[in-house]
Amino acid sequence: MCFFATPFAELFNWIFLEGIILLPGTFKGADDGSQSIRNPPLLGVGFSLICIGALGMCLLWLCKRKEDQREEKNWLLRCLFIPGASHGLAGLTTTLVNIYFNESGVLSPPSVAALVIASTYTFICISLAIFYATTRSPEDTVPTLFARGFIWLLLQGFLLLAGSSSHRNRVKLLLTVTSVRNPPLLGVAFSCVGIGAIGMCYLWWRQGKDKKYEWLYQSLFSPGISTGFAGLTSTLVNLFSDEGGTLGGSTTATLTAVIGCIVICTFLTIFYWIRNMFMNATADSTPATVAPSSDKA
Repeated sequence: MCFFATPFAELFNWIFLEGIILLPGTFKGADDGSQSIRNPPLLGVGFSLICIGALGMCLLWLCKRKEDQREEKNWLLRCLFIPGASHGLAGLTTTLVNIYFNESGVLSPPSVAALVIASTYTFICISLAIFYATTRSPEDTVPTLFARGFIWLLLQGFLLLAGSSSHRNRVKLLLTVTSVRNPPLLGVAFSCVGIGAIGMCYLWWRQGKDKKYEWLYQSLFSPGISTGFAGLTSTLVNLFSDEGGTLGGSTTATLTAVIGCIVICTFLTIFYWIRNMFMNATADSTPATVAPSSDKA
């Protein structure tokens, strides 16, 4: 298995997710039902990212499906379709939250497009994941599903945190007042981040104890990197489009959390890749033990 195939799979999944996240934020609904384009260039960037991500995923699938080895099919499930399904669900949830809180419940054309694309993408990835899951044992599939569930919770928490606060400028008082847009949503976001992080730490301890280093960097820490970058991008877009570039308390906490997630997961991905490489090299260099002969003289 080529090591670089896994980062490329995460990259294309991340690119697709960013496109879905950007689309709803390009239109803004008003109380009277009217709609206006907030950022036309961002609309083009969103659609471009969706096309690039989907095309890259299709190319990886076509390349890997030609190989009949069981490990290649396992890789498709672990690194392509289960992550794709979790990212599609994250994009779908983020779009619905954006429609309700930022667009006053009014469906704009980009929001409808994001809903259709995310739903279709999620359905395709789930269908292919179920198909390829028949080639894997439950011992391999269950930890991967739990890992993706916890990573999805972490990602969803980052995305909800990014949109939980808004800023209002009071020119007369020369003060910037920070207000929480939806306090219950802020609590849900912190809960998602906490549960996701605790779950990932548990899987790290459990799989590390069994020396499953390849699984750790492919199914846990490499996806954690893309999750951190997705949260970082969403936070920065919200910061400059909705908050006028002013850092609030929840925005600062989100930036700290996502940057910490990126740094930690990047370090652990490299660490366990190197450790797995040395473990395989040691196993290959160890001579096979020859069983003593049972023949009697």
